[in-house]
Amino acid sequence: MKSYGKLSLFLIISLLLASCGYYNPYVARSDSKPITLHRSMWDNQTNELALETTFYHALSDWLRKTKLITLTDSKEEAEYVLTGEINTIDYPEISYASNRVASELRANLSVSYKIIETSTGKISWQQSETLDETLIKVSDQIQLQKNKNAALAIIADDLAEKIYLHIINSIMRPDRDTQAMESNNTK
Repeated sequence: MKSYGKLSLFLIISLLLASCGYYNPYVARSDSKPITLHRSMWDNQTNELALETTFYHALSDWLRKTKLITLTDSKEEAEYVLTGEINTIDYPEISYASNRVASELRANLSVSYKIIETSTGKISWQQSETLDETLIKVSDQIQLQKNKNAALAIIADDLAEKIYLHIINSIMRPDRDTQAMESNNTK
């Protein structure tokens, strides 16, 4: 019976020591620098109506997850400005039913965006990428549009999450890049 007690104590101590290094990337660290951010309505170059609004709301929802990011409507008050462009969208058919009619589509959305530091005018981060999401093709045009909108909302949410994670893990922690460079130089 005593061996079970010692084993349990050993496992609890080991678990506590091993879990100390866990880092949750979705939470800004306490030493993160608070920022003020202006996110503009993205330019929509596609024929999907109100897609820029979907992206705006997804970004707003993610960026409000921490109190360390203050969103402002004024570019002059912001330390950083997030701008973007929705470039292209297409819906290629990706799977077919037994009657050779497409049953699934893939929403391919090409975007480009950047974060600019207003004090220097320097681009802190810039990306261009194509994102995709699968959707069910139906013959009812109203339901098909709902399926497209749902797929585009998922894409917008995924991209907003990526931007949020970059801001809290890189821009708000500029020392992280310096620490990574120093650790690479010592190897």
